Amino acid sequence: MISREKALSLLSTLRSLDESFETDSAELIDYALEWVEGIALNSEAENNSLAFLAAAKLNYLLALREAGVNPVSSFRAGDVSIGEDCAKALAAAKAVLDSALCDCEALVNLKSGFAFIGV
Repeated sequence: MISREKALSLLSTLRSLDESFETDSAELIDYALEWVEGIALNSEAENNSLAFLAAAKLNYLLALREAGVNPVSSFRAGDVSIGEDCAKALAAAKAVLDSALCDCEALVNLKSGFAFIGV
């Protein structure tokens, strides 16, 4: 099981958290932890890499949520611009998540599909 406290501690190195963060974002925190436990080959192992993956996933979800607040910086007929700050923050959060996934490649199973062997 991935430690909630460890994941939040690691998240605090990626972004500043206010005192009400844990209660205000409880569902997102739970989702990120459950997502990592769902793809982890051994979610019972206490592993800092998996805790960081949960923190990175949560950081990305928070960046998406923040971008959704006011992502449009300008609007003209047929032209919508996403704010540069939002785009940079999303790109940075995605890069951290991708890096964490690479670091955990041997610890997780991201292949969740099926294939037809024959008809």
